[in-house]
Amino acid sequence: TEGNRILWRQLDLDSSVTNIAAKPSYARLSPDGKHLLVSHRAGNEYSVALIDVEGSKKLVDWKAMQYASWQPTGAAFAVADSQGNAKIIQRSDLAEKAFKLNASAGEQSDVRRIEWFQEVLSDENRKQSKWYLLAQHGLKNLTFHDPEAGEPIGDGKAFSDIKMDSNITSVACSPVDNTIAVGTQSGNLTTWFASPSIDERARELFSIGAHRGSVV
Repeated sequence: TEGNRILWRQLDLDSSVTNIAAKPSYARLSPDGKHLLVSHRAGNEYSVALIDVEGSKKLVDWKAMQYASWQPTGAAFAVADSQGNAKIIQRSDLAEKAFKLNASAGEQSDVRRIEWFQEVLSDENRKQSKWYLLAQHGLKNLTFHDPEAGEPIGDGKAFSDIKMDSNITSVACSPVDNTIAVGTQSGNLTTWFASPSIDERARELFSIGAHRGSVV
């Protein structure tokens, strides 16, 4: 945006994702609008590309990765494949830290989505926060993962599962507090509260069923 005007530009992904016959699956824009994470596919091979919006050029391509998500601060982002192999990447120097997104016992292990979740803890004297990755495993389950668990590739300790009755279609995490909104194929929209470091399970706050019969 510029003043009261909304400015936009069109990127030619065929040229920005160089030398790849890419079919973009989705894109995630950085909080400051300067970089774009694009999940793309050539045949059965997935990759995630980091694109400089201003220069319309690809900077890096992470082979075999399928999902991506920006940390809301813009300082880092995460990429992952469907098998749960994940990397946290620092935006400043592209330094990587690899870890595993393991599903909870008895749950489907395949990863279908990743999002950043900020846990905020506060008392009268101080306020502190911690970042987790929220991964969708299978069709109906969300699990919190601590990227700091394990060096350099560890177990990716899992916390508080969120289990839905219908297939998950959308997930949004608040950038400022401990809440998550989850949409499902049944049309329900459910809001959850989670604090993985102190609570074993996320707590459902409320659910809106007004969209029943349609996908949220």
